[in-house]
Amino acid sequence: MVNPVNQILTVNLEDYFQVTPVSEIVPVGYWSRFERRVERNTAATLDMLDRHHAKATFFVSGWIADAAPEVVREVVKRGHRVAAKGYLHEFPTRLSLEEFFVDARRAKDALERTADEEVLGYRAARGGIDPDDSARFAALADAGYAYDSSVRPLGFGATAANVAFPVGCGAGQVIELPITAATALGYTYPVGGGNFLRQLPAVLTLPRIARAAKDPAQTLVFYFHVWELDPDMPRLNGVSRLNRIRQYRNLDAMRERIEGVLAAHAFASAEDVLGLERHVIRPVAKSVAAAPAAKGEGEPLTLVVPCHNEAESLPFLDRTLALLADKLAGRYRLSFVFVDDASTDDTHEVLQKTFGGREDVRIVTHETNRGVSAAIMSGIAAARTDLVASIDCDCSYDPFQVEALLERMQPGVAMVTASPYHRDGHVLNVPAWRLMLSRGLSVIYGTLLRHKFATYTSCFRVYRRPALAGVALEHGNYLGIAELLIRLDQAGRKLAEAPATLEARLFGRSKMKTLRTIAGHLRLIGDLAAGKFKLETVAKSPPVEKLEKDRG
Repeated sequence: MVNPVNQILTVNLEDYFQVTPVSEIVPVGYWSRFERRVERNTAATLDMLDRHHAKATFFVSGWIADAAPEVVREVVKRGHRVAAKGYLHEFPTRLSLEEFFVDARRAKDALERTADEEVLGYRAARGGIDPDDSARFAALADAGYAYDSSVRPLGFGATAANVAFPVGCGAGQVIELPITAATALGYTYPVGGGNFLRQLPAVLTLPRIARAAKDPAQTLVFYFHVWELDPDMPRLNGVSRLNRIRQYRNLDAMRERIEGVLAAHAFASAEDVLGLERHVIRPVAKSVAAAPAAKGEGEPLTLVVPCHNEAESLPFLDRTLALLADKLAGRYRLSFVFVDDASTDDTHEVLQKTFGGREDVRIVTHETNRGVSAAIMSGIAAARTDLVASIDCDCSYDPFQVEALLERMQPGVAMVTASPYHRDGHVLNVPAWRLMLSRGLSVIYGTLLRHKFATYTSCFRVYRRPALAGVALEHGNYLGIAELLIRLDQAGRKLAEAPATLEARLFGRSKMKTLRTIAGHLRLIGDLAAGKFKLETVAKSPPVEKLEKDRG
C-alpha cells in the first residue's frame, strides 16, 4: 500500500512500571530494580510492524535510552524513527518552565547519544499540553524540537482538529500533531489508540479511525504502548481499583485491535509524513567514569532474608540487593542468608536459580513453616559475621534504608530497629486500619518497656550477633519480632530506633494473619504487664548444619 501522506503511526516505548497508573506506588528510584520487559515487548512490536510493512516513530524516555540503549538502537536499525518522551516520565504541567526545558533537552541528548541521529519530536510522558500553552511549545523549540504530539483533545468544548498545525509564538513555533479524536454528543475524546482504544467499545473508535484515514483534510495520528502487547505483565499490589482498570483491563484484546488497525492502513513515521530530514550525529566521546570502590573492602555485614512464598518478590529483591552492594562498597562487605520457611510456591527453585552457587550467599531451608521470627533467628545462626541485618523479602522496607540503621549502630548498641511511626518516619499506601492497630500495640508496649520507641514490631533491624547468644524465642511467628525486642530490653541491652519508610508490598500477598497476630500481641502484653514473661534464655540455637538442607 502507498501511504497517502496522512497516516502517522507512533509507539510509546516504556516499561510497565513507568506508566501513570502505577506511579503512585513506584517512585523513579525503584525503576532499575524491576525486571525489564521492555526488550521483549519492543521486539514483539517490531516484528508486528514488519509483518504489516508499517513504519513508526517511537517516543522513548531518556531514562530508557540510558538504561537500555540496545533497544533504541534496534528500533533505528529496523528502519523506524526515534522521538523523545521526556527523561523521567514526568507530567510536564507539574514542572516549572525551566524544569520542563531541562527535562526535554536531557531526553533529547540521551536519545541522540544512543541513536546517533537527530531527534526532532516530543510527546508529553503523562497527561498532555494545552494547545494554548505557547511558553511550553517555545521551550520545546528552544530545546531543538521541530514537532510535538502532546495535545489530546478531551471533554466538552474541545476541538477534534485532526490536522497538523503550528503552536507557540514566532521563532518558538513547532508543528503540533494532535492524537486523532472524535466528537459524540458534544463530547470530544481521543480515538487514536492507547487507553481509549483499549477501554472503549470498538464501535466508538475503529470506525472513526477509518473515517480520519479516508479524509485527505485530516491527519491520522495513531499510537499504542509496547507494554500493551504484554498481557502477562506482573500485577503490582497497592494500585487503586481505578488505576488497575486503566492499566490492566482488556490487555488480552489489545493486540488484535492494534493488528486490525495496522492491517487496514498504510502507516509511516511522523518525520516522513512531515518531510523532516534525518541527520546523522557523530557519536559523542563518553567520559571515563571513576573506578568504583572495591567490593571486597569494608566491615562484614550479613543480610538475613526470611522467605515464605516469595517467588514473585525475589527478582525485584535480587536487583535491589545488587544496587545496595554497589552503594555500600568500600564501607560494608555484604553477604546474604536466605531462609526458605517451607514455601509452597516456587521460592526454593527461584532462590537456587538466582542465588545458588554464589560464595556470598547461604540458603537455609525449614522443612516445616515455623514463622518469620524463627526464620530470622535461623538466618542469624547461619551468619558468619558479627553485624547482621534482617530485611523484608518483599521490600516493604526499602533495603537501602539499612544505611540509616547502621549509622545508629554505635558501640555498645545490641540492636537498631526501623520505625515508620518515628517522628521522621513515613508510611506509604498502607491501609489506615492496619496502621491504627499497629500504632496502638506500639503505644501499649511503650508503657511497659524501658526503651520508649514508636515501633516494636518491625522485622527490619540490625543486630550485633554476639548480643543474641543464648537467646531463644517462644514464638516463631510475627509475635517473635516483639518478643525478641522485649527479651533484649529486659536483659538490659542498649537498643536504638531509626526512622524508616514502610510501603505496601509490590508483589505477592502478606502472610500475616491479622486478627490472630493482634490477639497474640494482646496475650503477650498481658503476660508482660502481669510480670509473667519468662526472662530465662534457653540453650543456644541449634548448629547451622541442622538448619541447612538442600531440597534440590
